[in-house]
Amino acid sequence: MREQLRRLRETVGLPNITVQLMPFDATLLPGLEGGFSLTKFRVPLPSVVLLEKPGGATYVAGEDGVPFERAYERIRATALPV
Repeated sequence: MREQLRRLRETVGLPNITVQLMPFDATLLPGLEGGFSLTKFRVPLPSVVLLEKPGGATYVAGEDGVPFERAYERIRATALPV
């Protein structure tokens, strides 16, 4: 845990990093069903979602990525302010 906190402290000041904490009393969120990484690009490029699993990874883009973008926004809205 100490190393994780040290790493957060190092990265929180970077211009491309935002850290938000989830309150203990938060309701179940979509991210708890399984982790995903969302990479957003400037229009017209679509967002890309990375789903890691044992034995490989799956990439999702375009309309298939929309549910993950919505899930990400719900997670951000539930987290404590920046």
